Amino acid sequence: MKKIHTKSSCCKAKVYNFGRRRFQCSLCKKTWRNRQKKRGRKKIRVTTNIVKDVLLRGETLAQRSRRGNLTERQYLLRYHRALDKINNKKWFPEIPDGKLILIVDGLWTMSNKKRYVIYLMALRSVSQSLAYLVPPIILSGSEIRKKWEIAIETIPPSVKQRIVALVCDGISGLPNIANNHDWVVQRCNFHFIKVMKRFRGKSNSHIQHKELREDMYQTIRKAMIVSYGKEYDDILKHLENLINDINCPKWVRVHGNEFMRHREAFRSYLRYPKYNLPFTTSSMENLCGSVRNLLRRSRGFKNEKSLSKWITEFIRLKETITCNGKSQPN
Repeated sequence: MKKIHTKSSCCKAKVYNFGRRRFQCSLCKKTWRNRQKKRGRKKIRVTTNIVKDVLLRGETLAQRSRRGNLTERQYLLRYHRALDKINNKKWFPEIPDGKLILIVDGLWTMSNKKRYVIYLMALRSVSQSLAYLVPPIILSGSEIRKKWEIAIETIPPSVKQRIVALVCDGISGLPNIANNHDWVVQRCNFHFIKVMKRFRGKSNSHIQHKELREDMYQTIRKAMIVSYGKEYDDILKHLENLINDINCPKWVRVHGNEFMRHREAFRSYLRYPKYNLPFTTSSMENLCGSVRNLLRRSRGFKNEKSLSKWITEFIRLKETITCNGKSQPN
């Protein structure tokens, strides 16, 4: 309903109308508008498309400017404005119900002549092959148990209490963290095989005791996949004989003894088939490769805050990775 005899709010006097928007008090001559117009330059609408192009599709700002109507500097300002807007919102993925597997891996990088470790984590249901990435934690220094505890504590308690297994590369401290939480530990077989491959001596024709090294390498690989039974017991006996051989090189014996001590952690996927555990952390290694590619394209960061913004948004956009369980032998 239109009011034709409205009094001014300042003097309660008669109001003069100038069109449909401007008004004036007849007593003090104060003017106002009923729909105040915003002053200054119009704000540019912030969209996340440019962030997806740079982080996920690998497009540079120079390439973006060549196919657009703006300069590289203008695209840079819009990119950082969009990145700041997104990073102001805290997020955590919607994890499916049921028992969960925690898959972790660390990636170190240098920024402003300082070493940082990116602690990457993913949660996967025991009944699915899709793992959901959780917000990464970036801490300065080396990759140690205390900092892994800080990273794992960022997982909400309601989600953490549903974790039943931890898949890791066997770095010092992670199995102890799993034991404190009563989690099953599955160590990455590929990482240990890669270590043993260095002592294999296949490419060096002059290395000593080459046959023993090769026998040790192949025996450990069999011990990781053979089912429990007489064959497995025979493999362990043969492995003990190789370790105790007088000609066994020092570091080959050291790693052989390490496998014997932790052999059950390499075979958790056989002991707990109901959890559908992965054989390796290859899915996280693939994610680390994507993060390394982003770090290479970014050509360094000024500080830890900038590094955290880029990596966190990249993980949020990546959202999931595929992590299949190891197929069980017949």
